Amino acid sequence: MRYALNHDRGFYYLCKCLMILQRVNPRLCQQTTRFYNINAQERICSMLNRSKIVIFIRGTQRKPLCEESKRVVEILKENGYKFEDIDVTKDYNAEAGIQEYSSLSGIPQVYYKSELVGNYEMFIKIYESGKLKEAFSW
Repeated sequence: MRYALNHDRGFYYLCKCLMILQRVNPRLCQQTTRFYNINAQERICSMLNRSKIVIFIRGTQRKPLCEESKRVVEILKENGYKFEDIDVTKDYNAEAGIQEYSSLSGIPQVYYKSELVGNYEMFIKIYESGKLKEAFSW
């Protein structure tokens, strides 16, 4: 079921979650009429709070289903990072929700402490520039 946020009781909760996770100006939430699946957005917030590093990939860390997902998993494992993976092939709402949440298209997406590190291209640039440790240390 889809709701217009400024007409729904879940509006306050969602804005609060967005303000915490994305540091959004509360006035922006009040002025913007967007259509979200409230339950999906709550799930995204919940997924991002499960672990320090969360990646949305196609497949799992044991069996990635695309080259980009495989490369991100390899880089994180090679550098000794523990992370939680969310398989978007088994949950379409997770894929659509995280792309809406981040305003970025493309999977994989990497998050650290609920903040977006980047999609595949951004993550690879950070890794190749030698700033991966810096990205995961604040």
